[in-house]
Amino acid sequence: MHIKIIFFLLIEFHVSTAQTDYKKEIIGSWDLDAIVGELQHGEKDAFISSDVLLTFKKDAVLLMEVQDFVLEATYTLEGNVLTIGEKQYKIQSLETNKMSLKPIDKKINLRYNYKRKPKDE
Repeated sequence: MHIKIIFFLLIEFHVSTAQTDYKKEIIGSWDLDAIVGELQHGEKDAFISSDVLLTFKKDAVLLMEVQDFVLEATYTLEGNVLTIGEKQYKIQSLETNKMSLKPIDKKINLRYNYKRKPKDE
């Protein structure tokens, strides 16, 4: 019986430490790399555009930069759900240099892939 409990605790510990710390990993600047899926019914998302640089800051501030214009907004991140204004996105993957977002809106069948912008640019 003790072996089963120890085995269960080890498995549980591994699963909990293997999860991505989205709040920590999302911090930084991200360029849109690709939009996967078909646009339907005018579903284009204004802030998901190839000319918008997204910069997530530690204090839940999001900077959306288009050329010389910068718009500041706040975001929340609960688990893998990113909320910006009234829009919600599921973080499908978040790695050191890649991020994939999917709108939670069932009518939108797109996925947005981002690459992290190097700090020296």
